[in-house]
Amino acid sequence: VLILSTQKDAAGNLGRFNFDTDKRFIPMSDGWVLDTARIHAEPLPPDPKRPVTRKVGSTIRYEEGADPIQYPQRWMNWLDTFVPDEGEQRFLQDAAGAALVGNGDAKCIVHLVGPRHTGKTTYLNLISMAFGTPDRNGFSGDLANGAIVAKNGGANFAQASAKGVRFLTLSEPSTQQTDDSFLKSISGSRDPIRTERKNRDEERWHAECVLHIAANQVVRFNTRDKAIVSRVNIVEFNNVVTADADDQNFEVELFADEGDGILLWVVEGAKRYLETGAIHIPDSVRERGDDNVVHASSVLRWLKARVDEGSLSIDTKVPMDRMLEPVNGYRDYTTWVSEEGLKHYAHKAGWLEEIEAFNQMPSDRRGKKSDGRRRVWGVIDPHALKSSDAAKAAASSNPPPPPPASNTVQPFRNKQLADR
Repeated sequence: VLILSTQKDAAGNLGRFNFDTDKRFIPMSDGWVLDTARIHAEPLPPDPKRPVTRKVGSTIRYEEGADPIQYPQRWMNWLDTFVPDEGEQRFLQDAAGAALVGNGDAKCIVHLVGPRHTGKTTYLNLISMAFGTPDRNGFSGDLANGAIVAKNGGANFAQASAKGVRFLTLSEPSTQQTDDSFLKSISGSRDPIRTERKNRDEERWHAECVLHIAANQVVRFNTRDKAIVSRVNIVEFNNVVTADADDQNFEVELFADEGDGILLWVVEGAKRYLETGAIHIPDSVRERGDDNVVHASSVLRWLKARVDEGSLSIDTKVPMDRMLEPVNGYRDYTTWVSEEGLKHYAHKAGWLEEIEAFNQMPSDRRGKKSDGRRRVWGVIDPHALKSSDAAKAAASSNPPPPPPASNTVQPFRNKQLADR
Protein backbone atom coordinates (compact mmCIF):
# COMPACT_ATOMS: atom_id res chain seq x y z
CA VAL A 1 0.00 0.00 0.00
CA LEU A 2 1.35 3.43 -0.90
CA ILE A 3 1.51 5.92 1.89
CA LEU A 4 0.69 9.62 2.06
CA SER A 5 0.14 11.95 4.99
CA THR A 6 -3.51 11.85 6.10
CA GLN A 7 -3.73 15.23 7.81
CA LYS A 8 -7.43 16.00 8.11
CA ASP A 9 -8.74 18.95 6.12
CA ALA A 10 -11.79 21.02 6.98
CA ALA A 11 -12.94 21.34 3.41
CA GLY A 12 -16.59 21.79 4.11
CA ASN A 13 -16.87 25.22 2.51
CA LEU A 14 -16.13 24.59 -1.14
CA GLY A 15 -18.78 27.10 -2.11
CA ARG A 16 -19.02 27.59 -5.86
CA PHE A 17 -15.74 25.85 -6.67
CA ASN A 18 -16.00 23.53 -9.65
CA PHE A 19 -13.81 20.42 -9.74
CA ASP A 20 -13.73 20.54 -13.52
CA THR A 21 -12.88 24.17 -14.24
CA ASP A 22 -10.95 25.42 -11.19
CA LYS A 23 -7.34 24.45 -11.76
CA ARG A 24 -6.58 23.93 -8.05
CA PHE A 25 -8.53 20.65 -8.19
CA ILE A 26 -7.03 17.50 -9.74
CA PRO A 27 -9.64 14.75 -10.22
CA MET A 28 -8.10 11.28 -9.94
CA SER A 29 -9.00 8.12 -11.80
CA ASP A 30 -11.25 6.80 -8.97
CA GLY A 31 -13.20 10.05 -8.70
CA TRP A 32 -11.47 11.40 -5.59
CA VAL A 33 -10.03 14.88 -6.02
CA LEU A 34 -6.67 16.38 -5.01
CA ASP A 35 -6.93 19.98 -3.82
CA THR A 36 -3.59 21.67 -4.49
CA ALA A 37 -4.55 24.47 -2.09
CA ARG A 38 -4.57 21.80 0.64
CA ILE A 39 -2.14 19.37 -0.87
CA HIS A 40 -1.05 17.90 2.48
CA ALA A 41 -4.64 16.93 3.31
CA GLU A 42 -6.73 13.96 2.24
CA PRO A 43 -8.28 14.14 -1.23
CA LEU A 44 -11.88 15.18 -1.45
CA PRO A 45 -14.54 12.54 -2.15
CA PRO A 46 -16.48 12.53 -5.44
CA ASP A 47 -19.31 15.03 -5.51
CA PRO A 48 -22.23 14.44 -7.94
CA LYS A 49 -22.88 18.19 -7.87
CA ARG A 50 -19.39 18.80 -9.20
CA PRO A 51 -18.99 16.48 -12.21
CA VAL A 52 -15.62 16.21 -13.95
CA THR A 53 -14.59 15.60 -17.55
CA ARG A 54 -10.81 15.30 -16.99
CA LYS A 55 -8.81 13.02 -14.71
CA VAL A 56 -5.20 12.11 -14.04
CA GLY A 57 -4.22 8.56 -14.90
CA SER A 58 -4.15 6.98 -11.45
CA THR A 59 -5.04 7.59 -7.83
CA ILE A 60 -3.35 7.73 -4.46
CA ARG A 61 -4.14 5.29 -1.68
CA TYR A 62 -4.13 6.29 1.96
CA GLU A 63 -3.56 4.45 5.17
CA GLU A 64 -4.35 6.05 8.51
CA GLY A 65 -1.33 6.38 10.81
CA ALA A 66 1.05 4.70 8.38
CA ASP A 67 4.80 5.05 8.02
CA PRO A 68 6.40 7.81 5.90
CA ILE A 69 6.05 7.78 2.14
CA GLN A 70 7.52 4.88 0.23
CA TYR A 71 7.87 4.97 -3.54
CA PRO A 72 7.39 1.79 -5.65
CA GLN A 73 10.53 -0.27 -6.16
CA ARG A 74 10.52 -0.81 -9.94
CA TRP A 75 9.93 2.87 -10.69
CA MET A 76 12.76 3.95 -8.40
CA ASN A 77 15.07 1.27 -9.83
CA TRP A 78 14.29 2.56 -13.32
CA LEU A 79 15.13 6.13 -12.28
CA ASP A 80 18.35 5.01 -10.58
CA THR A 81 19.41 3.29 -13.80
CA PHE A 82 18.71 6.06 -16.29
CA VAL A 83 18.98 9.18 -14.10
CA PRO A 84 21.49 8.04 -11.47
CA ASP A 85 22.12 11.48 -9.94
CA GLU A 86 19.74 12.03 -7.00
CA GLY A 87 19.76 15.80 -7.47
CA GLU A 88 18.66 15.43 -11.08
CA GLN A 89 15.94 12.97 -10.06
CA ARG A 90 14.68 15.56 -7.58
CA PHE A 91 14.79 18.24 -10.26
CA LEU A 92 12.63 16.10 -12.57
CA GLN A 93 10.26 15.38 -9.68
CA ASP A 94 9.88 19.06 -8.79
CA ALA A 95 9.37 20.00 -12.46
CA ALA A 96 6.63 17.37 -12.79
CA GLY A 97 5.13 18.61 -9.52
CA ALA A 98 5.14 22.21 -10.77
CA ALA A 99 3.32 21.01 -13.87
CA LEU A 100 0.68 19.29 -11.71
CA VAL A 101 0.09 22.51 -9.76
CA GLY A 102 -0.67 24.23 -13.05
CA ASN A 103 0.38 27.80 -12.25
CA GLY A 104 2.41 28.06 -15.45
CA ASP A 105 4.98 30.30 -13.76
CA ALA A 106 7.99 28.00 -13.33
CA LYS A 107 10.20 29.71 -15.97
CA CYS A 108 11.64 26.32 -16.73
CA ILE A 109 11.97 24.17 -19.85
CA VAL A 110 13.06 20.62 -19.04
CA HIS A 111 15.28 19.31 -21.84
CA LEU A 112 16.05 15.56 -21.87
CA VAL A 113 19.09 14.90 -24.07
CA GLY A 114 20.74 11.66 -25.11
CA PRO A 115 21.13 9.09 -27.90
CA ARG A 116 18.24 6.92 -28.99
CA HIS A 117 17.10 4.17 -26.63
CA THR A 118 18.29 5.88 -23.46
CA GLY A 119 14.93 6.19 -21.71
CA LYS A 120 13.95 9.78 -22.58
CA THR A 121 10.68 8.82 -24.26
CA THR A 122 9.94 6.17 -21.63
CA TYR A 123 10.19 8.81 -18.91
CA LEU A 124 7.90 11.21 -20.76
CA ASN A 125 5.39 8.45 -21.53
CA LEU A 126 5.21 7.24 -17.92
CA ILE A 127 4.74 10.71 -16.47
CA SER A 128 2.19 11.47 -19.21
CA MET A 129 0.27 8.37 -18.14
CA ALA A 130 0.33 9.61 -14.53
CA PHE A 131 -1.11 12.96 -15.66
CA GLY A 132 -3.66 11.24 -17.87
CA THR A 133 -3.14 10.99 -21.60
CA PRO A 134 -5.14 13.08 -24.11
CA ASP A 135 -7.14 10.06 -25.35
CA ARG A 136 -8.38 9.63 -21.79
CA ASN A 137 -9.14 13.33 -21.27
CA GLY A 138 -6.14 13.76 -18.99
CA PHE A 139 -3.78 16.62 -18.19
CA SER A 140 -0.84 15.72 -20.45
CA GLY A 141 -0.41 16.49 -24.12
CA ASP A 142 2.02 16.54 -27.02
CA LEU A 143 2.97 19.77 -28.78
CA ALA A 144 3.37 19.57 -32.53
CA ASN A 145 6.77 20.62 -33.87
CA GLY A 146 5.24 23.43 -35.86
CA ALA A 147 3.67 25.00 -32.77
CA ILE A 148 6.85 26.84 -31.81
CA VAL A 149 7.68 28.02 -35.35
CA ALA A 150 7.04 31.68 -36.22
CA LYS A 151 4.38 32.08 -38.90
CA ASN A 152 5.23 35.68 -39.82
CA GLY A 153 1.82 37.08 -39.11
CA GLY A 154 -0.33 34.07 -39.91
CA ALA A 155 -2.25 32.08 -37.30
CA ASN A 156 -0.52 28.98 -35.94
CA PHE A 157 -3.37 26.56 -35.28
CA ALA A 158 -1.05 24.01 -33.63
CA GLN A 159 -0.51 26.28 -30.63
CA ALA A 160 -4.08 25.85 -29.42
CA SER A 161 -3.30 22.25 -28.42
CA ALA A 162 -1.31 23.54 -25.41
CA LYS A 163 -4.36 25.12 -23.79
CA GLY A 164 -5.19 23.46 -20.47
CA VAL A 165 -2.28 21.00 -20.64
CA ARG A 166 -0.14 20.61 -17.52
CA PHE A 167 2.55 18.12 -18.62
CA LEU A 168 3.40 19.34 -22.12
CA THR A 169 5.88 17.34 -24.22
CA LEU A 170 7.75 18.07 -27.43
CA SER A 171 10.07 15.70 -29.30
CA GLU A 172 12.91 16.75 -31.62
CA PRO A 173 11.65 20.33 -32.10
CA SER A 174 12.20 22.32 -35.25
CA THR A 175 15.21 24.65 -35.46
CA GLN A 176 13.38 27.14 -37.69
CA GLN A 177 12.82 30.69 -36.41
CA THR A 178 10.85 30.29 -33.19
CA ASP A 179 7.71 32.10 -32.17
CA ASP A 180 9.40 33.83 -29.24
CA SER A 181 6.21 35.17 -27.70
CA PHE A 182 4.49 31.77 -27.61
CA LEU A 183 7.54 29.83 -26.38
CA LYS A 184 8.25 32.38 -23.67
CA SER A 185 4.62 32.37 -22.53
CA ILE A 186 4.33 28.60 -22.20
CA SER A 187 7.63 28.44 -20.33
CA GLY A 188 6.58 30.76 -17.54
CA SER A 189 6.17 34.43 -18.45
CA ARG A 190 2.49 34.45 -17.46
CA ASP A 191 1.65 36.62 -20.44
CA PRO A 192 -1.76 35.87 -22.00
CA ILE A 193 -1.64 33.63 -25.06
CA ARG A 194 -3.88 34.21 -28.05
CA THR A 195 -4.54 31.21 -30.29
CA GLU A 196 -6.95 30.20 -33.00
CA ARG A 197 -8.45 26.94 -34.14
CA LYS A 198 -9.45 26.58 -37.73
CA ASN A 199 -12.84 28.18 -38.41
CA ARG A 200 -13.16 29.27 -34.78
CA ASP A 201 -12.81 32.56 -32.95
CA GLU A 202 -9.58 33.56 -31.24
CA GLU A 203 -9.12 32.30 -27.67
CA ARG A 204 -7.20 34.06 -24.91
CA TRP A 205 -5.72 31.93 -22.13
CA HIS A 206 -2.76 31.48 -19.77
CA ALA A 207 -0.34 28.56 -19.81
CA GLU A 208 -0.61 25.95 -17.06
CA CYS A 209 2.28 23.75 -18.13
CA VAL A 210 5.93 22.92 -17.69
CA LEU A 211 7.31 22.11 -21.14
CA HIS A 212 9.41 18.93 -21.41
CA ILE A 213 11.52 18.47 -24.55
CA ALA A 214 13.24 15.25 -25.64
CA ALA A 215 15.95 15.26 -28.31
CA ASN A 216 19.05 13.33 -29.31
CA GLN A 217 21.14 16.51 -29.13
CA VAL A 218 20.76 19.85 -27.37
CA VAL A 219 18.25 21.93 -29.29
CA ARG A 220 19.60 25.26 -30.52
CA PHE A 221 16.53 27.47 -30.58
CA ASN A 222 16.59 30.02 -33.39
CA THR A 223 15.52 32.87 -31.14
CA ARG A 224 16.59 36.41 -30.31
CA ASP A 225 15.11 36.22 -26.83
CA LYS A 226 17.85 35.22 -24.41
CA ALA A 227 15.32 34.63 -21.63
CA ILE A 228 14.01 31.60 -23.51
CA VAL A 229 17.44 29.99 -23.85
CA SER A 230 18.26 30.71 -20.21
CA ARG A 231 15.20 28.70 -19.11
CA VAL A 232 16.40 25.50 -20.78
CA ASN A 233 17.59 23.03 -18.11
CA ILE A 234 19.33 19.98 -19.51
CA VAL A 235 19.23 16.45 -18.07
CA GLU A 236 21.40 13.90 -19.85
CA PHE A 237 20.18 10.36 -20.54
CA ASN A 238 23.23 8.29 -21.45
CA ASN A 239 22.47 4.69 -20.45
CA VAL A 240 21.18 2.61 -23.36
CA VAL A 241 18.09 0.62 -22.39
CA THR A 242 17.69 -3.09 -22.89
CA ALA A 243 15.33 -4.42 -25.55
CA ASP A 244 12.72 -5.20 -22.89
CA ALA A 245 12.85 -1.74 -21.32
CA ASP A 246 12.55 -0.14 -24.75
CA ASP A 247 9.36 -2.06 -25.49
CA GLN A 248 6.15 -0.05 -25.26
CA ASN A 249 4.64 -2.97 -23.39
CA PHE A 250 7.19 -2.33 -20.64
CA GLU A 251 5.71 1.12 -20.06
CA VAL A 252 2.14 -0.17 -19.99
CA GLU A 253 3.07 -3.01 -17.65
CA LEU A 254 5.06 -0.80 -15.28
CA PHE A 255 2.29 1.79 -15.09
CA ALA A 256 -0.34 -0.90 -14.52
CA ASP A 257 1.70 -2.17 -11.56
CA GLU A 258 2.98 1.10 -10.12
CA GLY A 259 1.05 3.96 -11.69
CA ASP A 260 -0.31 5.05 -8.33
CA GLY A 261 3.25 5.23 -7.02
CA ILE A 262 4.40 7.30 -9.98
CA LEU A 263 1.54 9.73 -9.38
CA LEU A 264 2.53 9.84 -5.70
CA TRP A 265 6.10 10.73 -6.80
CA VAL A 266 4.69 13.63 -8.84
CA VAL A 267 2.49 14.83 -5.95
CA GLU A 268 5.49 14.96 -3.62
CA GLY A 269 7.24 17.17 -6.18
CA ALA A 270 4.16 19.40 -6.20
CA LYS A 271 4.33 19.73 -2.42
CA ARG A 272 7.93 20.92 -2.56
CA TYR A 273 7.15 23.35 -5.37
CA LEU A 274 4.27 24.86 -3.42
CA GLU A 275 6.45 25.14 -0.31
CA THR A 276 9.43 26.79 -2.02
CA GLY A 277 7.79 28.51 -4.99
CA ALA A 278 10.61 27.38 -7.28
CA ILE A 279 12.15 24.34 -8.93
CA HIS A 280 15.55 23.67 -7.39
CA ILE A 281 18.13 23.30 -10.17
CA PRO A 282 21.18 21.20 -9.24
CA ASP A 283 24.64 22.37 -10.24
CA SER A 284 25.04 19.69 -12.92
CA VAL A 285 21.85 20.79 -14.68
CA ARG A 286 22.63 24.48 -14.24
CA GLU A 287 26.11 24.12 -15.73
CA ARG A 288 24.74 22.43 -18.85
CA GLY A 289 22.18 25.19 -19.13
CA ASP A 290 24.87 27.85 -18.76
CA ASP A 291 26.90 26.21 -21.54
CA ASN A 292 23.80 26.24 -23.70
CA VAL A 293 23.23 29.95 -23.03
CA VAL A 294 26.80 30.71 -24.06
CA HIS A 295 26.61 28.59 -27.20
CA ALA A 296 23.40 30.33 -28.25
CA SER A 297 24.95 33.80 -27.98
CA SER A 298 27.60 35.13 -30.34
CA VAL A 299 28.42 37.78 -27.73
CA LEU A 300 29.13 35.27 -24.96
CA ARG A 301 30.94 32.91 -27.34
CA TRP A 302 33.26 35.79 -28.26
CA LEU A 303 33.81 36.66 -24.62
CA LYS A 304 34.54 33.05 -23.68
CA ALA A 305 36.96 32.66 -26.60
CA ARG A 306 38.88 35.77 -25.57
CA VAL A 307 38.97 34.78 -21.89
CA ASP A 308 40.10 31.24 -22.73
CA GLU A 309 42.99 32.54 -24.87
CA GLY A 310 44.00 35.07 -22.21
CA SER A 311 43.49 38.28 -24.18
CA LEU A 312 40.62 39.31 -21.84
CA SER A 313 39.73 38.44 -18.28
CA ILE A 314 36.68 38.81 -16.05
CA ASP A 315 37.07 40.76 -12.81
CA THR A 316 34.17 42.71 -11.32
CA LYS A 317 36.18 43.86 -8.27
CA VAL A 318 38.57 46.31 -9.96
CA PRO A 319 37.76 50.03 -10.36
CA MET A 320 35.70 50.88 -13.45
CA ASP A 321 38.50 52.91 -15.01
CA ARG A 322 40.47 49.69 -15.41
CA MET A 323 37.68 47.96 -17.36
CA LEU A 324 37.51 47.62 -21.13
CA GLU A 325 36.20 50.49 -23.23
CA PRO A 326 33.21 49.49 -25.41
CA VAL A 327 34.66 50.93 -28.62
CA ASN A 328 37.63 48.59 -28.44
CA GLY A 329 35.69 45.53 -27.32
CA TYR A 330 32.92 45.90 -29.87
CA ARG A 331 35.38 46.37 -32.72
CA ASP A 332 37.11 43.13 -31.75
CA TYR A 333 33.73 41.35 -31.42
CA THR A 334 32.60 42.27 -34.95
CA THR A 335 35.96 41.12 -36.35
CA TRP A 336 35.65 37.81 -34.49
CA VAL A 337 32.09 37.24 -35.76
CA SER A 338 33.28 37.75 -39.34
CA GLU A 339 36.25 35.42 -38.87
CA GLU A 340 34.01 32.72 -37.37
CA GLY A 341 31.62 32.96 -40.32
CA LEU A 342 28.61 33.72 -38.12
CA LYS A 343 25.60 35.18 -39.88
CA HIS A 344 24.28 37.40 -37.12
CA TYR A 345 25.90 39.78 -34.69
CA ALA A 346 24.54 42.00 -31.95
CA HIS A 347 24.31 45.75 -32.28
CA LYS A 348 26.55 47.67 -29.92
CA ALA A 349 23.89 48.49 -27.33
CA GLY A 350 22.71 44.88 -27.23
CA TRP A 351 26.31 43.61 -27.07
CA LEU A 352 27.04 45.79 -24.05
CA GLU A 353 23.75 44.96 -22.33
CA GLU A 354 24.29 41.21 -22.69
CA ILE A 355 27.77 41.33 -21.17
CA GLU A 356 26.53 43.50 -18.30
CA ALA A 357 23.74 41.01 -17.57
CA PHE A 358 26.14 38.06 -17.78
CA ASN A 359 28.58 39.68 -15.33
CA GLN A 360 25.70 40.81 -13.10
CA MET A 361 26.37 44.53 -13.21
CA PRO A 362 24.85 46.17 -10.10
CA SER A 363 21.85 48.31 -10.91
CA ASP A 364 23.45 51.39 -9.34
CA ARG A 365 26.33 51.18 -11.84
CA ARG A 366 24.21 51.10 -14.97
CA GLY A 367 24.86 54.09 -17.21
CA LYS A 368 27.80 55.23 -15.11
CA LYS A 369 31.02 56.43 -16.72
CA SER A 370 34.65 56.54 -15.66
CA ASP A 371 36.83 59.40 -16.86
CA GLY A 372 33.89 60.45 -19.03
CA ARG A 373 33.82 57.07 -20.82
CA ARG A 374 31.54 54.05 -20.73
CA ARG A 375 33.10 50.78 -19.64
CA VAL A 376 32.31 47.11 -20.21
CA TRP A 377 31.42 45.92 -16.74
CA GLY A 378 33.75 43.23 -15.40
CA VAL A 379 35.81 42.81 -18.59
CA ILE A 380 39.53 43.53 -18.34
CA ASP A 381 42.16 43.79 -21.08
CA PRO A 382 45.36 42.84 -19.16
CA HIS A 383 47.65 43.94 -21.98
CA ALA A 384 46.04 47.39 -22.25
CA LEU A 385 46.31 47.78 -18.48
CA LYS A 386 50.04 47.06 -18.54
CA SER A 387 50.62 49.57 -21.33
CA SER A 388 48.51 52.20 -19.58
CA ASP A 389 50.24 51.65 -16.26
CA ALA A 390 53.68 51.82 -17.88
CA ALA A 391 52.80 55.09 -19.64
CA LYS A 392 51.52 56.64 -16.42
CA ALA A 393 54.64 55.52 -14.57
CA ALA A 394 56.93 57.01 -17.23
CA ALA A 395 55.08 60.31 -17.06
CA SER A 396 55.27 60.49 -13.27
CA SER A 397 58.66 58.78 -12.80
CA ASN A 398 56.99 56.51 -10.29
CA PRO A 399 56.92 52.71 -10.42
CA PRO A 400 53.76 51.29 -12.00
CA PRO A 401 51.01 50.17 -9.66
CA PRO A 402 50.67 46.45 -9.11
CA PRO A 403 48.25 44.63 -11.40
CA PRO A 404 44.85 43.65 -10.05
CA ALA A 405 45.14 40.90 -7.47
CA SER A 406 45.02 37.57 -9.21
CA ASN A 407 42.60 36.16 -6.66
CA THR A 408 39.87 38.51 -7.88
CA VAL A 409 39.99 37.30 -11.48
CA GLN A 410 36.91 35.18 -12.04
CA PRO A 411 36.40 32.17 -14.31
CA PHE A 412 34.29 32.65 -17.38
CA ARG A 413 31.41 30.51 -16.14
CA ASN A 414 28.82 32.48 -14.22
CA LYS A 415 26.44 30.22 -12.33
CA GLN A 416 23.86 32.96 -11.88
CA LEU A 417 23.01 33.92 -15.42
CA ALA A 418 20.22 36.45 -15.83
CA ASP A 419 16.70 34.99 -15.57
CA ARG A 420 17.90 31.57 -14.30
